[in-house]
Amino acid sequence: MSGKKALLRHDLDKTHRAAVKALQHTCMLPGATSKKEIFSEFQSLLHLPPKSPVRPISSRFLQMLDVRTRVEELIDVLVVYYYYVVPPNEEHKYRWMITQVLQRNAVSVEERPRIELLQRQQATASRAGTQANRDRKAQISVLFTEYERLIFVIDIFRAVFTVEGGL
Repeated sequence: MSGKKALLRHDLDKTHRAAVKALQHTCMLPGATSKKEIFSEFQSLLHLPPKSPVRPISSRFLQMLDVRTRVEELIDVLVVYYYYVVPPNEEHKYRWMITQVLQRNAVSVEERPRIELLQRQQATASRAGTQANRDRKAQISVLFTEYERLIFVIDIFRAVFTVEGGL
């Protein structure tokens, strides 16, 4: 039985790769596609309502509750969007996060190749980078390397800001 399962899994993987290749040839993103448009497309593919990240304003402490809430709302799309910062030799360590996000958001098998294509295009576009770009990637990679800790901090902020807001 396990031999049949392995063969079936191999066939499914092969079919999936073929679908991704077909999409690459028929649905290439134009070079003018903005990061905001790509972010919106990821939200659409994850069946999430369109929302933009909120930028914190240092002079307004109370806005931090809104920022925390928005990060929590966008955590799934942020994981999928920024997956390109993970080095190819470490992708296997964080693939479970992508799988979890896709399952949690009921992403269909037909939609997954488009997500992978967008991720691959982002990775290709970001390879030729400056030192500032490499530094930025290092900061973003914390989303993957410290995921559980990040979620914990978001939850702590919710508790702190909810208590502060209720006083």
